[in-house]
Amino acid sequence: MNLYFSNKENNLIKLKDKIETLKSDMLMLRRNEKDFIIRDNPKYKLKHDKNYQIFMSDLEHTREDFDTLNLGVDFNDLKQAAINYNNDFVKLYSVYKRIGFSEDKGLRGKMRDAIHTLEHKLAALSKTELDKAEYYKLKSDILMLRRNEKDFIIRKNPKYKLKHDKNYQILMTDLKNSNDSNVQALIPYAKAYNKTFLDLFNAYKEIGFDENDGVRGMMRNSIHKFEREINNK
Repeated sequence: MNLYFSNKENNLIKLKDKIETLKSDMLMLRRNEKDFIIRDNPKYKLKHDKNYQIFMSDLEHTREDFDTLNLGVDFNDLKQAAINYNNDFVKLYSVYKRIGFSEDKGLRGKMRDAIHTLEHKLAALSKTELDKAEYYKLKSDILMLRRNEKDFIIRKNPKYKLKHDKNYQILMTDLKNSNDSNVQALIPYAKAYNKTFLDLFNAYKEIGFDENDGVRGMMRNSIHKFEREINNK
């Protein structure tokens, strides 16, 4: 009997050491995750992939311990929580890739092309008989939209979407109320630009505007479930 308890105690000590290694692995994964979100750089996805493989290997080395020590932890549930976390991170990455890792890629690139088309069309009208005051008002409308757009991308705050919506309506009103048919012909280009901005906004909304929302919230819940299980052991 004493030998049994001695062996169990030794196994518990070994498991505790393995759990500390898992905690260290998780901290590295969370660091890669946060670096990726903050810096918007694919290289942190590669680091995350590498450290996830290390993490899963270390986790697999605890399977027999959890199965034999009867600690009230289902190893398969633990492993599934880790898999869910990684799946959520992969989804996060895919949305960021869809958005674009630079201003000329993905949804950001499409939005950039759309606003440049609108700006170039308006600039061409400045060489016609378009009233100068009307031209500068439309140019100001577009510049305000660009400011809202950049504020949103930098700060990831939905309030800038509301400002963008308001200023888009101002632009559309000015275009529709123009007596110049060439100005009214800009309406489809303005609509095309606004659609690209809404697509961008919805992609960031899918990610989550804070750590409790969207894919970020799902990822946080998965890793916290894992942490709760092993922190009690």
